[in-house]
Amino acid sequence: MEISSLTNIRNHSPLEQWILVNGDRIVLGPFETRIVSHTVADAFMRSSRYVRREEMSDAAASQVYGGVDAVYLYNTSGNPDAPETVFQTVRKNHEDVKEEIKNPLKEPFVITYKEEGAEVPGKELGTGEPTTFKTGPKVYQIWPYRRVGFTPAAARWLLEADGAQLAPMRGALKIARPPQVFEPHEGWDYERLRMFGRLLDSKMDIGKTAAGLRKNAATSAGKEVIEAAKLQLLKRLTFRVYDPRLSYPTEAEFEMWLAKQDWSSAEEKAMNRLGPVGTTTQPTVA
Repeated sequence: MEISSLTNIRNHSPLEQWILVNGDRIVLGPFETRIVSHTVADAFMRSSRYVRREEMSDAAASQVYGGVDAVYLYNTSGNPDAPETVFQTVRKNHEDVKEEIKNPLKEPFVITYKEEGAEVPGKELGTGEPTTFKTGPKVYQIWPYRRVGFTPAAARWLLEADGAQLAPMRGALKIARPPQVFEPHEGWDYERLRMFGRLLDSKMDIGKTAAGLRKNAATSAGKEVIEAAKLQLLKRLTFRVYDPRLSYPTEAEFEMWLAKQDWSSAEEKAMNRLGPVGTTTQPTVA
């Protein structure tokens, strides 16, 4: 199972819709779109016919490619660790000035590109005379927290289109690690996800332990707090799993490493061996 454990759902009614998951009431407001786990999405869709998944269009789905030479790209928007603000260069009084603005990639959004049709050589039906035909336009979509495979030519076109964006939006698309046989997903226990994050990126904010979250929350809200922390952790892990610059373990390597960890004092051990837990940084390319 892949890490793509998050999905978009939308309430298509003017009334709020709610479900109960493990005794917790989860509300989706009127016409609200939200990123949730597949478990929550399935529960909403079983409960209400007005709640539906938001998926890529059929035109975009037709461009998805899973061949052995596929190039995978991922949507970098919605990263919890992205800075709140970024700088862009603007022209003022005949001078280039750096201006601080809200980071447009901080919030998740759907990336959509349309490639106009091209003229291709062919022959007239019946006469065989040389002619040209125009192919239909191609639509590409990548939803937040998703990795999609494309043909090398399509991936190259998309990366060039991304590179042509203004600086604050540039980098919304990046090359991803191909899907692995072993990836974390929402079926994992919260603590197991934390430990995987600690192994994958020692500087990643893996959050408090489940015990720590329960201690700081009301008894009745304990499960809800842990589920919210798990969703945030899955978002952070998504960007580390997709980033091909980070080392990645096999399942056997992870299990071997995990067996040597003391789960009861994972935070203290991480503090001693790997630096303060909670420090959040992103890898950078020189």
